[in-house]
Amino acid sequence: MTSTVDTLKGNPQSRLLDAAFDLFQNNEYNKVTTRQLATKASSSVGMIKYCFGSKQGLYEEVIRQQFNRLEKGLMSAYSKEQGLDFTKLFMNYANFHQQNPNHCKFIMSILSYKKGPGYELLTILLDRKWDLLKLLIENSQKNNHIIKELDVDAFRVALTSLSIFPFLIKDALNQSDSINSEKIFENLAIFSAAMFKGTLNCKDDLILSTIESKIDQKELSSY
Repeated sequence: MTSTVDTLKGNPQSRLLDAAFDLFQNNEYNKVTTRQLATKASSSVGMIKYCFGSKQGLYEEVIRQQFNRLEKGLMSAYSKEQGLDFTKLFMNYANFHQQNPNHCKFIMSILSYKKGPGYELLTILLDRKWDLLKLLIENSQKNNHIIKELDVDAFRVALTSLSIFPFLIKDALNQSDSINSEKIFENLAIFSAAMFKGTLNCKDDLILSTIESKIDQKELSSY
């Protein structure tokens, strides 16, 4: 947890964001007061209002910043020349979760309350991330990096599952006697990337198309 001493670093806005993330991920929204936030950030209630408008404004900015970091990880794994680099993408996600170990817990706490203060914003940000991912996939398909037959919706759900669920159960994995947890998330990132590359690589698609074309030509020549 971030201590009050730690929050003395940085400007008041960044200190408030750090304090808010720490408090909101460990406590229900309604149980966190502006006084607690201000104290933890070595700031003031007035500064919360000045920077974010309200406690909810601060809460929503914390959510936005989390998703902005994830989107940067997604964008840095894409290039027009190579399409989506799945190894880099999954390693970016693994590094993000390592730096933000309570991200999943925080997101799940928001999803638990459909009428909660962050639920609507979270769904908007999820849609934005999925739209961005769809755009990158479509661009990769146009440049023959990913197979054209890909079910984009199924892919996005699978990618989301692989990039979130393992980190939801990380405590259980770390305590398991049957799993070597020292490099489990790094190895999982490499394994997940290999799975996607093995099934979505357009080179395999071109090989398959060539084989099918030759089979069709053989069948036609037999008539």
